[in-house]
Amino acid sequence: MKFSFEQHDPVAPSARGIAYFLVASVLFILMDVVAKHLTGELNAVMAVWGRYVFHLVFASLIFATGRFGRIGWTAQPGLQIVRSLVLTGATLTFFIMLSHFPLADSVALSYVSPIILTVLGALVLRERVGPRRWTAVIVGFIGAVIIIQPGFGTFHWAAPLGLVSAFFFALYAIATRMLSGRDSPATTIFYTALVGAMVMSAAAPFFWIGPSPGAWGLLVLLAVLGSLPLLLFMKAPDHS
Repeated sequence: MKFSFEQHDPVAPSARGIAYFLVASVLFILMDVVAKHLTGELNAVMAVWGRYVFHLVFASLIFATGRFGRIGWTAQPGLQIVRSLVLTGATLTFFIMLSHFPLADSVALSYVSPIILTVLGALVLRERVGPRRWTAVIVGFIGAVIIIQPGFGTFHWAAPLGLVSAFFFALYAIATRMLSGRDSPATTIFYTALVGAMVMSAAAPFFWIGPSPGAWGLLVLLAVLGSLPLLLFMKAPDHS
């Protein structure tokens, strides 16, 4: 299977970038649904382990067959590793929170990420942030608080993990934007899978629970739903 990252059709760049982002967001939500179901049988560490190990298998089969040297070469090795680590951290902290809270509350809390991303974009990438964008993210944050409040009537130790996950995901988005145009999407996706699989494989033996056949299938599905949006998120900045 060969992927092409060239542009051939007449769709407006901004419209395509938005479309990529929306489809990726839907796939991530589906991943959260599967993760929520999985954490009823397995712990969060096991779920994240499966998400990255099978992601690595898919990335190797699709992108790297017979050409590991080219896929593995990166102009920004440090940034690739940091980006992969913060995404692994974002996934792990979110899945842990997801195992303790309803899906709607967990997803609503993740809406803090655009605010953090907006601030980091202005500070790190020197992007111009107009009043309309600030208004949009603030209104979104207020909406998230309204949604979360009923579920967080009693403080739970896992609640702050949602904020940690949102911060990590914002850092991941910034790093992805910085890598855009420097390394190929295939290289970045491969590093994402490789670093995540290595980190979680080191942790998994301490939390191992033998998955049932159905859980193995969901772990594979989790990897599919988690890897496709990364490709779309990487392509979106090039079309924005």
